[in-house]
Amino acid sequence: MNYFELYPGDYLRDTTRLSMLEHGAYLRMLIAYFGEEQPLPADNDELFNVCGAKSSADKAAAIKIAERFFPIGDDGLRHNKRADEEIEKARRRIATAQQNGSKGGRKPKPKENPPDNPLGSNPDSPNGTNPPTHSGEALHAPHATFTNNVVASVEVTGGAIQTARANSEDIGLQARIALCNELAELGITGATAMNASLVTLMVTHGVSADEVLATAREGLKRGIERFNWVTSTLFGRLADAQRQAHQAALGERIARATPSKTLGAIQKLEEIKREMAENGSTDWPAKAALSAA
Repeated sequence: MNYFELYPGDYLRDTTRLSMLEHGAYLRMLIAYFGEEQPLPADNDELFNVCGAKSSADKAAAIKIAERFFPIGDDGLRHNKRADEEIEKARRRIATAQQNGSKGGRKPKPKENPPDNPLGSNPDSPNGTNPPTHSGEALHAPHATFTNNVVASVEVTGGAIQTARANSEDIGLQARIALCNELAELGITGATAMNASLVTLMVTHGVSADEVLATAREGLKRGIERFNWVTSTLFGRLADAQRQAHQAALGERIARATPSKTLGAIQKLEEIKREMAENGSTDWPAKAALSAA
């Protein structure tokens, strides 16, 4: 799902004692939980991939948050009760929307208010006013991509692509649909063409379908069938590659830098010490002063 509700009051009430690093770990885990609509893995290494924990401090924060907010359930996975409740609410809303859609959708609004209801208020409401709308109604509602007014795809809960009438120009979407079909055949669960993580990996970072499939097969060898492990692992490898590239670039800049006068003087003194040690000379101060002059 590409959207979930965050209640600031509830969140701050439960997290007042967390450090900034722990807040980051908690939010990364929540995003992964809602994004894949699946509980988190119990294995620490997989959990570190999910929340991007690299340093020892990152990993300590991840373990603390996981133990406190995502306890391991009977199924061997880490659950968050509130997240499970919100996901279930979203699924019920989607089911209702689908039922209404099969009946022809909502009735169209009249162009003009009827004479007996000039203000256009809702007669079914107790006080005659229109019922409030909630942003949560859009929570994981079917998402559609439009290209030249043609529906390219519709994603629904459960990871099924209900329609795939993609415009011929939208090659990226077609490739992701084909990729998700291959992942499903392999036994990977939770992969959808409009998954936010998959779109970011392939569109923004240029990750190929072959790389996604290879990573999925790595997970299957370890008994991991969840798509969120695949995307988290790929994001982790991208971060590692960027870090290595940065370190390599920094090393090149250092190597190209012109030695300072101080560094040159130190190197010269070290050479003098080595020469005197080889020759058995003990007149170090005089020799050093002579060289400096």
